[in-house]
Amino acid sequence: MSVSSALADLDLSDVTRPQSYEAYLAMRAPQGRRERYTLQLQLGQVPFTLPIPDPQRPMPGNRRVDEKHALEFGDYVAAHPDSWVCPPLLLRVDEVAAEPGPPLYFTAKAELPGRLCLGVLHVQRGSMVHFKILDGQHRVLGVARKLNELTIRIDELEQEVAEREDSDDTLAGMRLDDAREQLDQAKRARQEFTNATFTIDIYVENDAGAYKQMFYDIAQNAKGMTQSVKVRFDSRKVVNRAVALSSVTEHPLLKGRLEIEKDRVEGTSSNLISAKILADIIRTIAVGYIGRISSKQEAELTEEQLGEETVRYLDLLSTAFACLTAVRSGQAEIPQMRKNGTLLLSATMWRVLAGVFHVLKESHTHEEIIAFFRQLDPLMDTSNGLAEVWSRTEQFEVNAPSGRRESGVALVKIISGWFGMTTDQIRDWSPPVDLFAEDPPAGQPISH
Repeated sequence: MSVSSALADLDLSDVTRPQSYEAYLAMRAPQGRRERYTLQLQLGQVPFTLPIPDPQRPMPGNRRVDEKHALEFGDYVAAHPDSWVCPPLLLRVDEVAAEPGPPLYFTAKAELPGRLCLGVLHVQRGSMVHFKILDGQHRVLGVARKLNELTIRIDELEQEVAEREDSDDTLAGMRLDDAREQLDQAKRARQEFTNATFTIDIYVENDAGAYKQMFYDIAQNAKGMTQSVKVRFDSRKVVNRAVALSSVTEHPLLKGRLEIEKDRVEGTSSNLISAKILADIIRTIAVGYIGRISSKQEAELTEEQLGEETVRYLDLLSTAFACLTAVRSGQAEIPQMRKNGTLLLSATMWRVLAGVFHVLKESHTHEEIIAFFRQLDPLMDTSNGLAEVWSRTEQFEVNAPSGRRESGVALVKIISGWFGMTTDQIRDWSPPVDLFAEDPPAGQPISH
């Protein structure tokens, strides 16, 4: 038998052939004059299906991507595989054909009420150049980078396992099981990440001007989220959970006087501070004015601990300062106080005093701190102008402390240094030449 006849008799029907299209169950719906296709895309398909933004080169009709923000999204998805959430990615293509043909075509399967149509969207492999991202650049880049990072980690662990398997070192052998376990965990993490899905909305629009207008409309109509709102809804951070405690929000000084939508409180508002400032105060009480809560502290501290210290601080303010005592008892109107002039309606001053409280509470009793804050009470009135001692600190702008970070640090150090002085000594204080020669006391986190 000749070679040609032998080959002719071969049954090759079960041989896998290269697939030129990926098929996705999709819903087609009209939105205005445009068609929109909605589908699910596995994260593992992102690098092979969508264009990956370059932080150094903005995509046409889009803004430059923030690499740090993108990486944070990838980390977020990987860290919360059971609870991560994000809105649909919005993409644009020039055309979706009704008949087979590159790069995309749609096969209708069922017409539904409301001009909806269920069908199959066929996407040619390697068609990422035909997709344009309307909204979701950071999510796409973050997913692509995280997939690469997970793959590199697996490669490193596989090499480590291989080296330990070939080693005669007893210690290396003892660590082999640990390396294998880490490798298994890394593979599971990548598989879980890869199998997760995005919702994708694909709009059909081939006019470049209209495409740019779409990007603008999306950005213009999206309402930004203030830090105060973020604090209320992000429960992963211990400080934010402390803000939500009823013992804090229902404290007699704050009850009904906490701004939960805006970050700033001013003018005729009857609120004392915002949720954002409250979170800053709680953090300052715990780790100092410039302190940050580390991952270890995040795991060890509880919202109850932070809440208890915050209540002590609120008790301190409403006991030591006459105008806040009046607010607490309902005998003072905050807008009128703001009009008259007082430093005790300055969010920065609240945080500075929290920094002072953080420093002093480690070595002084609560009663001693109350007595000290009472000495400061007369200095808080600005109805007749700023007390001269504040001007000598060089950390004030007009009748309020500067919001600069270094000014807050300086004021914490200065005011803490007044502890033990008489009222007259405080009024006559002048800054020593070497006041800022050393770093301000950092303090310690809340003990438990």
